[in-house]
Amino acid sequence: MSDWKVTKEDVEEFERSGPRYTSYPTAAVWNDQINSTHVEEALSRIRKQDALSLYLHLPFCEKLCHFCACNKIIDKNHTQDRIYLDALKKEIELTRKFMQSTPGIIQIHWGGGTPTFYSPNMLKELYECLVKYFPPERDAEISLEVNPVVTTADHVRTLRALGFNRLSMGVQDFDPNVQDAINRFQTFEETAELVRIGREEGYASINVDLVYGLPRQTKKNFEKTMAEIVRLKPDRLAIYSYANVPWKNPFQRRFKDEELPKGMEKIELYMMARDILTAEGYEAIGIDHFALPGDELLTARENKTLHRNFMGYTTHPEAFMLGMGVSAISSFPNLYAQNTKTLESYFKSVAASQIPAVRGIELNQDDEFRRYVINQLMCNFEVTFEKVRNDFGIEWDSYFGPEILQGLRELEKKQLLRIDEQGIFIIGRGQVLTRNIAMLFDKYLPETSGKPTYSSTI
Repeated sequence: MSDWKVTKEDVEEFERSGPRYTSYPTAAVWNDQINSTHVEEALSRIRKQDALSLYLHLPFCEKLCHFCACNKIIDKNHTQDRIYLDALKKEIELTRKFMQSTPGIIQIHWGGGTPTFYSPNMLKELYECLVKYFPPERDAEISLEVNPVVTTADHVRTLRALGFNRLSMGVQDFDPNVQDAINRFQTFEETAELVRIGREEGYASINVDLVYGLPRQTKKNFEKTMAEIVRLKPDRLAIYSYANVPWKNPFQRRFKDEELPKGMEKIELYMMARDILTAEGYEAIGIDHFALPGDELLTARENKTLHRNFMGYTTHPEAFMLGMGVSAISSFPNLYAQNTKTLESYFKSVAASQIPAVRGIELNQDDEFRRYVINQLMCNFEVTFEKVRNDFGIEWDSYFGPEILQGLRELEKKQLLRIDEQGIFIIGRGQVLTRNIAMLFDKYLPETSGKPTYSSTI
């Protein structure tokens, strides 16, 4: 058995609720004391030499996918697309007004919802507004999420002509029975055609997102999906663990408990997918990403410069990321801020020329250090004591209490990590259980215990 494969005993011990750590502190412990004033002050402190990432949230979908826990709005008849687009354009202009200068824009990402819910001309209008106030660097990564069912060739060509150079396609699973359960119908042929057009138009990278642990998913039918995916040969893949959070997404309550793969049955889906991808030449990155040789994520992995934020794994540091649109999150060196999640409140704030931030958290020095540790574990599977000492002036053994140090030693005995004079290194199957290891350093976890908050770590 491969040394990275999780055992039944591991599942019994480590299957529990836990964060995905796209931020630390996690959104579950943010508060409503953060508002527009905090963001306006943070924006004013951005310097010209800072590197900046932009995220735009386009929340609309024509149809509801029952598995999805994202912040989305179903609008079958496109009744609100124009008013939202105009409000988003105003927020873009407003955000720039609070900044003293425009730094280099190194990354732009549009997510949703379904960004291609909008027509190509409306997306062009939005992009032209965005780059008027935030012109990207020549080599910026400019990407968006697309649903092959509603994305046309005209979308793909228009976006490429504007400067988009990466496409991220949601697939989840090709099996009809699984698609029926999650109310998302998408054929291999539709997806393959969009991949073909994307490559024909010259996109630098095409990413495919899959989900394991969906209702009615089995090793047999997921293996078939994986066989079809490798025929497409995407540049990158994300193999996400299905987040079953019915308290957040009531539509997930439709799934019968016996339909959901759990425990060993679920983790075996991931292990099979990983085996198939590595046999096809893909290399694993972090806990759930894969890429072909030559990808810049692999270079970042080798150089120990990989980062993780709300958009997943990236080569760009997360210090400055501006999120615009309803529910979008902004990240600053010592602040997270999230926009309001309701359209009514969003429209009202923007109309009043006010940044629509309503919640978040200010980080203290301990938060910033723990965020660094967790990010290093989630991205690079290691924390080196020398770098901790040089960057934070912290002596590892004297900073953390005996409970954390003892917890690490117990994990070392289980051969999930190694501790030596250089640092902590997650090894073998421990890399599949990295969320559990990172949880050792999360001082806020006790605040969320005893109530439904996070999805399962397995």
